[in-house]
Amino acid sequence: SLCIRVARDVSGIAEGLPMEESLLILGQPGSGKTTLLRDHIRRISRRAVVSVVDERRELFPDGFFRGENVDVLSGVDKPRGIDMVLRSMGPSVIAMDEITCPEDCEALVRAAWCGVALLATAHASSVRDLSERPVYRPLVETGLFSRAVVLDRQWKWKIEEVAR
Repeated sequence: SLCIRVARDVSGIAEGLPMEESLLILGQPGSGKTTLLRDHIRRISRRAVVSVVDERRELFPDGFFRGENVDVLSGVDKPRGIDMVLRSMGPSVIAMDEITCPEDCEALVRAAWCGVALLATAHASSVRDLSERPVYRPLVETGLFSRAVVLDRQWKWKIEEVAR
């Protein structure tokens, strides 16, 4: 089979999201997580230096406006990419799409210990759904994200508290 993803660029979809904290964006496949993250990165980049670990060039493919203070590292796996941007780019925010394995979660926890804010997406329909998935337990148990943005299929979002 073949899967072709077409990146959507919707400006303004992130209006109203909190700007000063780490956020985890949750939703089912196709709900707009990457689109929301992309717009939120642009908003935050007006105030902060954002490093994006874009493993497969899905967040900022060629031709997409990145933002004012955005560095994008692509073609490298997320754990290694996070270590690289922490050591060489001096970000105040690190963003990544599609947390899918324990190594991604471990890298996020390590980055948080370095004092950066984090933006990430994960497949879950709610915070409860997230907490029931073993791969995401470190994100919940460490309190890495205090709130999550939950998207529905109509591109509407709500904020849920992430309780340990």
